Formats: sequence, structure tokens, C-alpha cells
Amino acid sequence: MTSQGKGQTAKGRGIRATALLFGLGSLLFFAACSQLEEPDTRDIVENIPFAAGDELTYTLKDGDEVIGTTILSVEDGVDGALVLTQRSSDDEGNVDEASVEVEADTLKPIRGTRSILDDVQRNVGESCYQIEGENRCDDEDLDPSECDAGIVVRIEEQVFEPPDEEEPSIPRRAPLCVPEHAYDNDTSLFIWRTIAFEEDYLANYKTVLTGTRRIQTVRIEVVGRTTETPIGERDAWIVVIAADGKQQRAWFSTDDDHVMLAYQNEGFTFELQD
Repeated sequence: MTSQGKGQTAKGRGIRATALLFGLGSLLFFAACSQLEEPDTRDIVENIPFAAGDELTYTLKDGDEVIGTTILSVEDGVDGALVLTQRSSDDEGNVDEASVEVEADTLKPIRGTRSILDDVQRNVGESCYQIEGENRCDDEDLDPSECDAGIVVRIEEQVFEPPDEEEPSIPRRAPLCVPEHAYDNDTSLFIWRTIAFEEDYLANYKTVLTGTRRIQTVRIEVVGRTTETPIGERDAWIVVIAADGKQQRAWFSTDDDHVMLAYQNEGFTFELQD
């Protein structure tokens, strides 16, 4: 995460904190638990209830204060892939947008772009997931055979300060081995809709935080059903996600679409707009 400029508004900080909190918190958990035995992980995508053209809009709140809007959208990608995009913005011009192209049947990542813009700087990150035996990234130096699961992600980061600067002030490029049962962290709000919604569901999977070059184990659990949600009375599944040593909570509709109705993340709340 880059430093915030003196001119950045409180609302702008809120947008950035909300969008990045899931990823940043995991660093603390990773360091604290690195000596513990890793739990077994598995793929969690069971049923994909969305398709190209789908779009959901959420109000972002910090407590009772509205700080912006997040839009989740799905588009067609290349060769049958899907592009999953999460875009958070406010009325001050601060924007955090992540788009990840994924395999349509597994939602495993292919390539992605993340751009964070405020009045001080613009951060742009690009990733490409190379699989052994394929040539997705057109990079001879990227060798997935050196990784246990035969998958490596190339991560390129650029910082433009001020935001309209043409040349990046801090260009960086590095690879990271990707384990089995891993998804790109920027697709979290999509893949959570695809689990097997049933009582006592519990699974662990891996998430790749390209912005910080970290791999995190995530625990996801269905703890029951309710009719009380942050957006009023709805029939919903309650899902608890543990990714940074603390519990985060989300509510999903009980119909086949399993729409995310609300999500609480360290004091911030995403609330579905009707």
C-alpha cells in the first residue's frame, strides 16, 4: 500500500481502506500463523450463478456514513473466459478498480489488472498466471515448472505520482509461485457466491494477493440461515470468512442466484442496492 497524501479526503481514505482491507489484513495473519500447521485446502467453486452481463451495485458505508459505491460486474473474456470486475468509487474522484479474467468453469485466474486512483497518485498492477504446458503470458523467463503446483504468476506494479504522470516512478516486476486450490483475491466477492450453501459447510482455500505478493489461507463457513440482514428482512445464508485472524461476515440470498446481500469487513459494510 502506498502512503496517502496530505490532500486526500477522509472519504477517499475510506474508499481505499474498504477496497484493500481484506488483502492488507491477511499480512498480519500470515506472519502470526506462519509457524502453525497449514490446514487442508480445496477448490470451493461448486456452482456459478452468474454470467456475462450481470451487474450488482452496493452502497459502501463506514458505520452509518455513506462513503461511496461498489459495482460488481461480469463480462465475456477471451476464448470463453469471464472477466470479473469490482469497481469502488466516491464523489471525490477516488477509484479502486480490479478486473480479473478467469476460467469460466473454475473461476481460476488467468490475468488481472488493478488500478487505484486518488488525487495524489495512481497505482497500477498487472498479473498473468502461467500454467506449465501453456503460454498465457508470452514470457520465456516465467517458468511454472519450478513451482510445486506448476503455476506461477507474474506481477508488474507501477506507481504514477502525480496521477497524470506518463512514466511510473516506481516500476517493479516479480514472479510468485501459486499453490493448488488458489484464486485471485480480487475475485473474492464473486467466488463466495459459488460455494455449496448448506448447513455446517466449512472449507479452506488459498487466495493470491498480487498487490503484496502474498499467498493466504482463507477459511469460509456457512453458519446458518436468517431473515435479519443489514438491508432489512431477507431470507439469507450467513457466511463467516476468516482471513486475517478476525471474522468477516456476509449474507447471501437463499435462492439459486445466491446474490450477496451485504458484507461487513472490519467496520465497513457493502449493502446491495435494490
